[in-house]
Amino acid sequence: MAVSLVALLVACSRQSSAPPAQDSTENAAAEVGAPPVLPTIAQPLNRRDILLAVAEAASDFSLGRDDAARQRELDGKPFSFRIRLCERSGGSLRSSFDPDTRVLRVKVRPDLARAAEVAPSQASAREESPTVEGFWVPRPWLLEPGCPIGNAPLPVQEQPSSAPEEPAQAGGRVGIAHAVGEPGARSVQRGERAYEITKTLPEGTVPGPVDLVLQGRLKGDPGRKVIRCEAAPVDRAPTCIVSALIDRVRLENQAGELLGEWSEG
Repeated sequence: MAVSLVALLVACSRQSSAPPAQDSTENAAAEVGAPPVLPTIAQPLNRRDILLAVAEAASDFSLGRDDAARQRELDGKPFSFRIRLCERSGGSLRSSFDPDTRVLRVKVRPDLARAAEVAPSQASAREESPTVEGFWVPRPWLLEPGCPIGNAPLPVQEQPSSAPEEPAQAGGRVGIAHAVGEPGARSVQRGERAYEITKTLPEGTVPGPVDLVLQGRLKGDPGRKVIRCEAAPVDRAPTCIVSALIDRVRLENQAGELLGEWSEG
């Protein structure tokens, strides 16, 4: 009887010390190792994203609301902003195509240049206010790059250099620009020097729409917001400027094929 009792105790001890079958399976899986979790790469903000952020900033500005938290979320984010060159884009966006020689010419000139506002806390530390330069966005109410119905994409025909500038919109203008001479910005001021291309297209190629693509990251200077809006007459949308570091300017056709590229870093 005593021997049987000892045998029973030994058997129970062995069963309790043996790991469950499920644990063995889990341990084996752990040894093999689960697939590594790859970091998520943030997609650049596109035209729609930025224009919707501008609409929110303009609304908060007009209503006197504090949008500092929302603006902080924009700071440092990469972006890729497309501007479609249309027939009535204005004197700073030109394109022409000669059907006889099949030569495509595109010339885009920065048309936003002004003295930047300096935060009061920094005013005494700077002898001169930095300047901002960049581009006004034609038709900022269009969330996608395109031309309104009845406004043909460029190139359509030769446009003389004396073409009149597009009249300034009565409020609601949107610009994308950066401060020249600020840390991280390009060191050489481009001013009104244009981005130009001259290409001979293959026989049978029909020139399609051309997009100006601005790439970089949003950058609010210390004490200033990424999107700065200015007071406008009552019942008119304010003018807003998106502060950014533009490190790449591209000209592409509608299919995304590169026509010209300039690195500003």
